[in-house]
Amino acid sequence: MAQIDLGKLKFNWRGDWISSSTYGKDDVVYYQGSSYVSAIDNNTAQNPASQHALGTSWDKMAEGLNWKGDWVSGTTYYKGDIVRWQNAAYILTVSNNSGTYVTTNPAAVPSNWTLIVNAPSADVLTTSGDMLVRDNDGSTNKRLPIGNLGSRLTVIDAPNEDLPNENNFVYHPIDVSATIRQEILLGDDNAVSSTRTEVVTVAAVNGQNQFHIGGVERPTIVANIGDVITFDVSDSSNTSHVFAFEVAHSGTSYSAIYNETQYGIVRNGTAGQAGATIVWTVNPTAYYNMRYYCSVHSGMARGQFTNGKSSNTPTLYYDGIAGGSVKISKGKSYTFTFPADGLTYSIKDPNATGYSGAGSAGRITDGTAQPQSVTNGGSITYTPDAKTTLSQVIIRNEANQADALILTLTDPASEPAWTDAAGTYSKKMPSLETRRKTPYNHFVNQDVNNYTEAILPLPQYLKESGRGFKYGTPCNAYRQGGYIDTAGQYHQWGNMYHDGSGYFYGAGIGTGSTIGGSTDYPYRSNFRTPLWWKKALAGDSAYAKFLTDLNGNDLGYLDADGVPQVAVPKIMQIHGGSSKKYFLYENGMVSASGHGADGILGDGQSSTKYIHLALSFYDNSGTELTGANYPKITQMHIGSAHTMDTTTNDFNDCNYFLSTEGKLYRFGYNSYGQLGDGTTSANYYNREMPMSLFGGEKIVYITGTGYQYGCMYAITETGKLWGWGRNTDGQLGLGNTTQQTTPQHITGVSGSLLENKKVVHVISSQRGNDITRTWVLTTEGIVYFMGQRESHGIRVGSYNSTASTSQNTPIGLTNASTLWNSNNQKVIYMSISGGRYPVLHFITDGGTTGHAQKIYATGSNNYGQQGTNTSTTSGQSGSAQGNWFGAEIKFRDFGDLSKNVNNSRPNETTDMTLDSLQTGSNKTKFKVGKIVTIMAHTYSDETYSRVVMIDEFGSIFYCGYWNYNMVENLEDDNGSAFENSQQYVTSFIPLYNQPEPICPLGYSFVGTSYSENAWLLMGKSGYIYTGGSDSWNQAGMPNSLNGFFHLHENWNA
Repeated sequence: MAQIDLGKLKFNWRGDWISSSTYGKDDVVYYQGSSYVSAIDNNTAQNPASQHALGTSWDKMAEGLNWKGDWVSGTTYYKGDIVRWQNAAYILTVSNNSGTYVTTNPAAVPSNWTLIVNAPSADVLTTSGDMLVRDNDGSTNKRLPIGNLGSRLTVIDAPNEDLPNENNFVYHPIDVSATIRQEILLGDDNAVSSTRTEVVTVAAVNGQNQFHIGGVERPTIVANIGDVITFDVSDSSNTSHVFAFEVAHSGTSYSAIYNETQYGIVRNGTAGQAGATIVWTVNPTAYYNMRYYCSVHSGMARGQFTNGKSSNTPTLYYDGIAGGSVKISKGKSYTFTFPADGLTYSIKDPNATGYSGAGSAGRITDGTAQPQSVTNGGSITYTPDAKTTLSQVIIRNEANQADALILTLTDPASEPAWTDAAGTYSKKMPSLETRRKTPYNHFVNQDVNNYTEAILPLPQYLKESGRGFKYGTPCNAYRQGGYIDTAGQYHQWGNMYHDGSGYFYGAGIGTGSTIGGSTDYPYRSNFRTPLWWKKALAGDSAYAKFLTDLNGNDLGYLDADGVPQVAVPKIMQIHGGSSKKYFLYENGMVSASGHGADGILGDGQSSTKYIHLALSFYDNSGTELTGANYPKITQMHIGSAHTMDTTTNDFNDCNYFLSTEGKLYRFGYNSYGQLGDGTTSANYYNREMPMSLFGGEKIVYITGTGYQYGCMYAITETGKLWGWGRNTDGQLGLGNTTQQTTPQHITGVSGSLLENKKVVHVISSQRGNDITRTWVLTTEGIVYFMGQRESHGIRVGSYNSTASTSQNTPIGLTNASTLWNSNNQKVIYMSISGGRYPVLHFITDGGTTGHAQKIYATGSNNYGQQGTNTSTTSGQSGSAQGNWFGAEIKFRDFGDLSKNVNNSRPNETTDMTLDSLQTGSNKTKFKVGKIVTIMAHTYSDETYSRVVMIDEFGSIFYCGYWNYNMVENLEDDNGSAFENSQQYVTSFIPLYNQPEPICPLGYSFVGTSYSENAWLLMGKSGYIYTGGSDSWNQAGMPNSLNGFFHLHENWNA
């Protein structure tokens, strides 16, 4: 036996403890990773660990670790024991004083067991090459499966967030009772909803009255968020009964709804009497279990609503009744939309000095919350700085009510991922979801206003088509056709003259030559990229922002090794006229080609360019912007893009460019102050307009009129409207007709109907000889007019007893309160045809009508372009409004073919409303979904307008004057007329020969004059179709055609 002497201490090393051995005092043994010394002689006690825990027989000399393998319930464990539980390792850190076994797993008792190595969240590593990586929460691990052969490891963005960034979330407060107020947070991703009527009656069942819905006793009613359900309680059996709603906010305990308005419930009339209804616009409260019952008679049984949790409803991100907080990532953007409940909402720092739930104290004021607050509805976009020291912020209303949502800010995170060696750049057009956030167009001058969503979000079905077109309607230049293919390249054909007078400027295509005459052959654009673009691809950080889209998302231009996968970015939009065109690329670059009379490139020069070249930009002092200061452009407004307003030329125009920072740049013609620089002198340098001219706010939307008599409008981030330039017709709405050489605050004019209103959309119409009209849409859903009114206002929807006058202050439209603003309806979309004699169409939100949308028209109707089936004779006079001041649109089906009998349409149904086709008596006639796009075309001084509507399914409906009809032989007469040899139709009809469903922006007019009308379609397949007059090759096919010609698929490969 070995003996160890340590001076006066003497220990005998006995090796591993053996239960059958007897130990003397000072004997030392090893047991389960630790050393023990016997405190007594003749020691035959139980194992040292248990006796040490009891304080008898054995003393611990040195503590160690003891691997015990998988944790097993019922096993006795001691301090220092290490076990494996669910692929994680734990160590016991407390003494087992009782000496009994442990029955609770380590993860459930963190006070006893300490986690040493966490397990992958996706269980164990299963495949050769799998790796264990730290998750984006910074504490747990997860499995990274091995990549494909040839792939490479890269680092990707992986924010630690509960809310997906770059999305909109709906904040919905709920008064649970008089003392309890909570909130729900949902996405805005509900895609499908319905509008229907349920007839409620009361009848006895086994001696007890019960509610019946549609004749069925207490059926379960499906109620998806977004549905509009009208309960018709007018039947006399409902007398003395109240059809009421109750809710279970948690569990199965139901109580009567405290505040029906918050639940979207509106009662009209008295139950049992004619016209009595209950309209339920199903909102986020449908996430709770709900029932219907009679609040007067307790003996009547309840009926159940389904809770709306289907694939057609928004995602629930937070339920305030459950409590907690929501994680968002620093450096990412999140938009929150608040209800129009009269309250002010903001995002606050609860740790700020002077913070209070009431009032503005504690608001985030560093510019990361835009705007800082909203009142009575609106949206706030919050982008916390990536380096902020804030750990939490709070969303709440400033009346200090109980609803409040805590946002926990997490640090930016990334993680490894495998990527293909060939790179990630896609040659195809991005998905529709991506294009919602980045406005890709198919055709020229097609830009739409979905830029003001932070002021007032669009409904889901209008996310891509916006509130309407920037230039009124999309149309290529005079006798020209063209499209942007799915690879982001431009092709054009048609008349390559300037205006028929023999000028050659390459039509702005950028082919490298002048191109004369007309041709069916499609020319392709060429872009001589700038040196700084090559620097960006080579890794120059000063230009790195041009490797991302307009939202800062990587476009995949470089592979994992930094090798460029693209030479030229995709063209996203094209704006311009006959002799010049401006290209906006997906990464915010802008190029131009064509006639240089107004300074084509913004570099101070006025020479014509026959190839596309990048624009120059300058600050307000005239210093050229380079490197990181070179702006990334998100919007354009080009004067010559108003292709329907004039037959003269596209000289003398001004061009505007809005950066992602909300700064506006401009150059060009300036005889009427349209540059907004305080002068009337032309300036060919593309200079910045100081933000101080707009109250220091960022601009979110720009539009205006075209050509030399130009005026401009800008909407800022808080919905303020500014205007400047030509004002002869009072189109700036300032109360005068004086031209303005600097921006004027239109919504700041005292006493104006627009004073302090928030503006979300503006459209203008102008004839080239200086007749200008402007319509303004506010967040209240009301349209205001300002500008020139002739013929008693029949062309603009605003009646005046004086035959011709200028309206220099904003005014509401005639009959609005009985049409598009009746029943609490709000206008959410505006369409205008352009030219001197425009027609206007409005889409509303349906209000309390029980329908998801309604559509109205006003303005010119010479050839039925309103589509309202009303008289084509105006009937207006000094004392009579006449027939054109507004009506709801109508449909007709044109019946069956008549067996070679002209003007005979057997089984025809006319005068059908949109409601009747969607949910009513005519719903089996033909399918009509929600209308997502309306475009109307009127050229210069012509009154021959034609109108196209596209629904959510990609179907086309049309009305008005069509010299070339898209359908031949609507009647069995081998002709292209509609009826009675008319070239027009006064109601909307289906397009019977449509080649395939099209995209929401899949249609464009071609050929400016009515006699040369043609068209282009892009189907959902990506194929391009053309038709109509080809008199100047504008249709891009050998001959004119009533119908659709499928352009060679290689053009769009």
